[in-house]
Amino acid sequence: MARKYRGPGYQSYYGRRSSGVGTVLKWIIVFLLAVLVVAVGVYFMLQNGLIYDDNGVHISLPWKRPEESQTPPPSSAPPDVSESPTDSFLVIEPPSPSPSLTPRDLARETLQAVEVTPTVLLSGRAAQQVERAGGNAALVEMKRDDGTLAYVSSVEMAISLKASGSDTQVNQALRDLTGGDYYTIAQVSCFRDDIVGGIDAYAMLSNGGYRWRDFNGMRWSCVGKAATQDYIVDLCVELAQMGFDEILLTNCGYPPNGTGEMGWLRRDETYPWGSLDTVVGPFLARVKQAVEPYGTTLSVKALGLELAGEEQATGLTMENVLASCGHFWLDAADAAAYAQTVDAFPAARERLVTISALAGGEDEPWAVVSE
Repeated sequence: MARKYRGPGYQSYYGRRSSGVGTVLKWIIVFLLAVLVVAVGVYFMLQNGLIYDDNGVHISLPWKRPEESQTPPPSSAPPDVSESPTDSFLVIEPPSPSPSLTPRDLARETLQAVEVTPTVLLSGRAAQQVERAGGNAALVEMKRDDGTLAYVSSVEMAISLKASGSDTQVNQALRDLTGGDYYTIAQVSCFRDDIVGGIDAYAMLSNGGYRWRDFNGMRWSCVGKAATQDYIVDLCVELAQMGFDEILLTNCGYPPNGTGEMGWLRRDETYPWGSLDTVVGPFLARVKQAVEPYGTTLSVKALGLELAGEEQATGLTMENVLASCGHFWLDAADAAAYAQTVDAFPAARERLVTISALAGGEDEPWAVVSE
């Protein structure tokens, strides 16, 4: 064995001894590698748990994270919540669906009427005809200028004068129509009536005592006679009882100028020339009062010159129309020519229904009537 010289004598040599510092460094390196591995593992495990909000960064541990709610986010308008009286649970009431408006409901706001003929009425296609024309109301002529009725009446005078219709199927068709979704209007020719005007007790008489006729050969009954008014009121009540929403009166005053030889008419207490409105106004008020209990609206078809005060023969004026009628109907030409007259009366414009052969605008009151 080699010996290293260390002064006098010899000593055995076993090679270089390992240093203690190197061992410590090795353990430090191993420890740091372990820490690095653990840190990398924790990073990948928690990288989906970092939460960033207004308060800074937070860590949500996966074993403490609550299950995600399946409830969709609340809408901007919170539902109605009421507390049950029997327990502490909250009851969420679903929103109530808004009811759809029927054509009858719409007609009460903006009337858009379409005339329905007896043929279409009996075919059961009245509602379809109104719908095709874009309307919300059906207009049916129930009493014609010649005095005949389009339905079977139970009014005694109509039966005795043979003015009543005979087809009971019409009555059934009318019940079906008035019981439907559409607003319904019964048109009644009041005093241009060839049947009633043919009886002296009811007729407009000439100075010679003859039953007066207009230029078309049609006789007129007299609005100034109580029995004549009774007859019209009875018919209007009957129509209201049948379910009509509105009754449209035509020829509801005395004969207008131009319809016949006005100078031949006998002027007496039933035809008080110069104050005819004092007869027609109360008549309209009487009809209105008679049909109101049935929820029926009264309306009249007028001439522009009547409402403007230019026509004194009929007794119909804007004042007595507005006092008793929910609507007044004017031909399109008259509605345009007398627009200033209509606008001069408060609320008159909203009651005006314009008559023409074509439908009007979506937001305009109108009626399609075939002359």
